[in-house]
Amino acid sequence: MPTKQTSKQRLEWVLLVLGCAVLLKRDSRQPKNDTFSAPSKGA
Repeated sequence: MPTKQTSKQRLEWVLLVLGCAVLLKRDSRQPKNDTFSAPSKGA
C-alpha cells in the first residue's frame, strides 16, 4: 500500500519539523551558557 508508506513518511517529517521547532524555541528561551550548548565551547 503506497498510501500507508506516504502517510508514515509524512508523519516522520512532521515529527522531525516539530522536534526542530521545539528545540529552537527551547534554545532561544534558555540562556546561551546552558549545559545544552556547552559541548561546542568545551570541545
